[in-house]
Amino acid sequence: MTFSFSVIVLIANCQDSVIRTLQSIEQSIQYFYQTSPMNAEVTAEVIVVNDASSDRTLEVATQWIQANSQRFVVVNHQTSLGLAAARNTGFKYAKGELIFFCDPNSFFSLPHVSACLLCLTQPNQPPAQQVGELTLDVKLIQENQYQIVVPPYALDAVQTGIRSGKASEIAEHTPNGHSLSNLCIKRECHEFLEGFLELPPLPENGQEVSAYHRWLRQFFLVGNLAVETVESADPISRSPGMIELVQTGQNAVAIPKSIAFESSNARIIEAHSQRLLQKAIGFNSQEYARLFKIYRTYVSTISLEDHAVSWEAARYLFQAVQAAQPKRILDLGSGYSSLIFRTYQAKFAPEITVVSVDDDAEWLGKTKTFLQANDLSSDRCITWEKFLSDYADQSYDFILYDMGNMYTRAENLTKIVDVMEPTGSLIIDDVHFPFYAMVVFEVIGNYRLRLQSLKRETLDKYGRYAVKATYS
Repeated sequence: MTFSFSVIVLIANCQDSVIRTLQSIEQSIQYFYQTSPMNAEVTAEVIVVNDASSDRTLEVATQWIQANSQRFVVVNHQTSLGLAAARNTGFKYAKGELIFFCDPNSFFSLPHVSACLLCLTQPNQPPAQQVGELTLDVKLIQENQYQIVVPPYALDAVQTGIRSGKASEIAEHTPNGHSLSNLCIKRECHEFLEGFLELPPLPENGQEVSAYHRWLRQFFLVGNLAVETVESADPISRSPGMIELVQTGQNAVAIPKSIAFESSNARIIEAHSQRLLQKAIGFNSQEYARLFKIYRTYVSTISLEDHAVSWEAARYLFQAVQAAQPKRILDLGSGYSSLIFRTYQAKFAPEITVVSVDDDAEWLGKTKTFLQANDLSSDRCITWEKFLSDYADQSYDFILYDMGNMYTRAENLTKIVDVMEPTGSLIIDDVHFPFYAMVVFEVIGNYRLRLQSLKRETLDKYGRYAVKATYS
């Protein structure tokens, strides 16, 4: 099975150093391909986000990329949104299963990519509830050559050592004391953290990075690799990857001593912390990672990604059914959504009923084969005609409506609302189509249902998102 990683690079008014940054990343990737036995199974991409540079940074970067590498993609902010927003933009374009970050004026060493991939691609399994951080043992073989002793735990992220090009200024530096350029994290973990908080003011003062590091160690297992594999031209903290914290309560946000939080930002961080704590109650990182790998296989071998249910929507559905605990699920669409619902059924509620429906008999056959290949039941995978004749007289307390073309969906929406339990939920996908959205609003209004936007939870890179309809 192939494996992929993405490097998200931020550039902003760094025309004098941007070529060195890009070169260091490309050279580190090439070094990995030249030295790693797993190189043939790994694909790499680099997402370069220009945050509205006012100098020649974008021009210089684009010229170098055009002349040197096809793996680089440039995304341009017309208006400066700040580093946190730029990182979030980069992630929207990234497809890799592992995510690297590289900030302006930072440079990868040759072995950086190789070291991180070695630490995060081991088949080991973590013990139950293993979170926090551990220091990875490193043995010096000879000058500048190290042997990394990978623990018997499957790490969620790894943070290497980083050296500063302005060591004399380290003690005086406080705003950006916690780097991301020496971090590599599994995609599903970054998605769980919901990216970076975009806190005012625009010039970052390190709050969003410190909070990110705190949550990363609160919910996942991070390996600290005490080898300097990244260089920063900007001053950094004396202990890269380590954060000095003051605990302010059992579930409170841990606040770095070196940062004076604005009260408004502190409230935002505290609210987000509580959201993550609630999410973590039903979150199983191993299961989440497994589902994501199946999804990448699904959209590369069975369905086109822009035709399949989005990963964002699938992730929401898996969380939503765990929270709702429905007894009868109606899966109108079939495909990867069927796997989500039947995984929930197999692992958490074998007594419930799941009915998967599609208006295309050939596609329904592919769904059955897909489910069986993943050791899941393919019972009650039926055509739309079969549903109307044998199942439409029953009611369902959790419904996904994602079947057929948009005109078919609009025509049959009332039939779907008619089979929803008064206490149930109806998830309607693809409301980004204006005419379909109008139909949805009209039908939902006629039934006096409450409509909730799920744009924040389900928006994907194609602009697709869903809404939720309930009676209360």
